[in-house]
Amino acid sequence: MEQDEVRIPTEMEWALWKQSADDGNAEAQYQLGLRYLEGDGLKKNEKAAAELFRKAMEQGHLDAQRKLSWCHLYGRGVKQNLSYALQLSQDADGTHEKIDMNKFGYLIRK
Repeated sequence: MEQDEVRIPTEMEWALWKQSADDGNAEAQYQLGLRYLEGDGLKKNEKAAAELFRKAMEQGHLDAQRKLSWCHLYGRGVKQNLSYALQLSQDADGTHEKIDMNKFGYLIRK
């Protein structure tokens, strides 16, 4: 396999990721959520992605929290909710994740 070539996981590897996510592994939940969100190696399922991000976020996974914020911002897998998206974008230390506030403004005016 060439260095830049991307290897697609086997069915067995996907099954292991899913089992790990089902067992509560936050990183596995986040990674599986990313795959479902974009249909990367798995059938695209934005609702399942958002649910996995929520589960990982509840365990303190900040990247999952940011991705769930993005889902709520754009209504991907969940009902669009701009105020909740902004709330989720808040970091553990109380600072706001760098969000394109112009997009919030545009979406509010829509």
